[in-house]
Amino acid sequence: HRSIGRNSFLLSSVGQDKREATSPYAVVKARLRVILSDWGFSATAEEATRDKEFGARSRTFGILGVDSYENQVASDDRIDIIAQKFAMAEDLNALGLAFLAMLFTTLADPATPTAPMPPTDDDSWQRLFSEIFEKDMEQFREYCLNEDVWDSVVELLDGEDRAGWNLLGDLLLARERLSEWYNDNKGGDINDEGMDELVSSNGLLSHPFFK
Repeated sequence: HRSIGRNSFLLSSVGQDKREATSPYAVVKARLRVILSDWGFSATAEEATRDKEFGARSRTFGILGVDSYENQVASDDRIDIIAQKFAMAEDLNALGLAFLAMLFTTLADPATPTAPMPPTDDDSWQRLFSEIFEKDMEQFREYCLNEDVWDSVVELLDGEDRAGWNLLGDLLLARERLSEWYNDNKGGDINDEGMDELVSSNGLLSHPFFK
């Protein structure tokens, strides 16, 4: 937990002539290597849920913070479980931002004086998606569509009935989706499969975008 970012994933085409790998689309898949890095400050979900700042964040989504209910956790493991699920949802949100950075820089068309590259740092993405477009994926897509350097990226995400945008929504809105499920099912079974599907990486790997 808390270590996923744009520097966590490095792409390399080891062994391929650099004159052939002129763009990501020209990379031979068999030579593509994905390197995971920069995990020095990671923690387990269980460790993270004891952090007071984590508890403050989870409460903004209507989810109990373990730090405020330590005396109840021993008798009610639902508090501990939902907190760990929220930690997973935070990681999916961070993965969504890393995915945005990877797609809209690596696969962008070359910038020109008349079509410069817009800001692609995490703060800019977060501000655009959450504050300016109020987490509306359709409006966010329209913004990206209006940038010439991202034409090929938008085309990729539009494929399979906009499967790429749906995937980004699942990632970026993981906390909101978990919060909605939790607040609609208070008193229910915290181990319900419906909640697990919201924060499951296995479910994401079977997403139509990756087929």
